[in-house]
Amino acid sequence: MVNKKNLGFYLMIITITSEIILPFILGSFYPEFNQWSNLISDFGASGSPVQNTFKLWEIIDGSLLIIAASAFYFRFKSTSESLAKLLTVLIVLYAIGDCIITGIADRVQSAKPTIMGQIHDYASGISLIAIFLGILVLIILYHFEDNQLMTRAFIIILILAGLTMLLFAAPRLPLINQLHLPYRGLTQKILLYLLFSPFFFTSIQALKNRNWSAI
Repeated sequence: MVNKKNLGFYLMIITITSEIILPFILGSFYPEFNQWSNLISDFGASGSPVQNTFKLWEIIDGSLLIIAASAFYFRFKSTSESLAKLLTVLIVLYAIGDCIITGIADRVQSAKPTIMGQIHDYASGISLIAIFLGILVLIILYHFEDNQLMTRAFIIILILAGLTMLLFAAPRLPLINQLHLPYRGLTQKILLYLLFSPFFFTSIQALKNRNWSAI
């Protein structure tokens, strides 16, 4: 039987895997979707043939992430209870901002801003900040535990994610937007894989080493 403290890590792994395969599964039912250039949120845009499926998928994934967040608190509370609480809050913020609100607020592909479109954009921005900070908190926690492998690996991942974020945000940045960088859809996927990976590896390590659950 799965320990309640371990359940969250299984849910985290399942949800990350779900988010990774989502564009490829839905893309097979959306012939006009280009994995190289289209954004994942285009699945939820008005007129998308998979809009309702995408919205429901995101709401479910967001709900699972909220449930999974508590496992990270129990994993790290003996290292630093305050940072463990902060990490939990950041995971919940990401789940709400990038998953649940994405499933509720339609992305409208229009030159004229809409209230729902603005909610979607602001929520996505806040969720990205939350997950970046979440990785930073993980780095600090592993540093406190003197786990140099995870600390260094996550620092490298954070730097790569930051650079990828610049490429992804290029169309909205002065000077860089003049470069007209292609493959924004691919850049988004790489960014998400980088941002998910510390939480995925933390979950794997926690399930392999369950001594903390006895604390």
